[in-house]
Amino acid sequence: MSEHNDREPADLARVLREMRLQSGNPTLDSMAKRTGLSRTLLSDTFNGKQPPSDNTLYRLAQVFETELSELQALRDRTRTENVDRTEPKSPEESEPGAGQAAAPHAPSTVTLEATSPSAASGGGRSKWHATSVTLGSLVLCSVLAGILGICGAVATTMVVQRWAGSADPAEEPATGVDPMESACRDDAVNAVVEKRMDGRFVVEMIYSSSCSAVWGKVTRYDAGAGGNFVQMRIFRAEDPQGADVQERRWDNAQSVHTPMIVTTEANAEICGIAAVQVDGDTLELGPQVCI
Repeated sequence: MSEHNDREPADLARVLREMRLQSGNPTLDSMAKRTGLSRTLLSDTFNGKQPPSDNTLYRLAQVFETELSELQALRDRTRTENVDRTEPKSPEESEPGAGQAAAPHAPSTVTLEATSPSAASGGGRSKWHATSVTLGSLVLCSVLAGILGICGAVATTMVVQRWAGSADPAEEPATGVDPMESACRDDAVNAVVEKRMDGRFVVEMIYSSSCSAVWGKVTRYDAGAGGNFVQMRIFRAEDPQGADVQERRWDNAQSVHTPMIVTTEANAEICGIAAVQVDGDTLELGPQVCI
């Protein structure tokens, strides 16, 4: 990755796109299966819509066979340069940050920045059309304000309706929720990483302190994903067959991660065990790992 380090300003999203091209330009769906990251998160990362977390960079570094520390340094330099070039704004002028939904009382920001999934995919009105309608209504209201006194009510109603349909909130952390679809992924750390079968497979137990959540992941590096499955199962050490057990299996995939187990018990021990299919045979990657 050294050839990218002298680029100014640092642009992590551009570098990641180049790495993706050099890797054969895999689709987002295939990358989601390989990394365990959601398709939406990968799209936002490659388009520079939000700075990726350490967990996201760790998984991309594995796919692109580069150093995690270099990607982290490039991301941090990008953040610093963007801050240095940004003029301070008053609270009235400030726009929401990446991934942050604007408040309903800020109509221009909401309509410009937050678009519904249907609009983004072409299945509804574009954000620019919605903006023109809202702004046009505000102009009309300004003319009528002194006569009817309804501008505030009409504008607020329109903006609230637009804002309510545009948000894409992460799921609340709970046992059984996919961690990649929640905010738990943002502070995830690899609590346990163990290689199995001479490094052909890697088993991980991942922890989020903000969510008090644990999930497991298994990744194969034997180039044998086609026609085979990867499987991961996590459970409470004291109750391996209990209701909290989380398991996931994907076919034709390099890696799979489980839904999470959330617990606030200080002495709770969560364990995991992985299995893979190789040439039609199922291999259990024991022993189990626990955190």
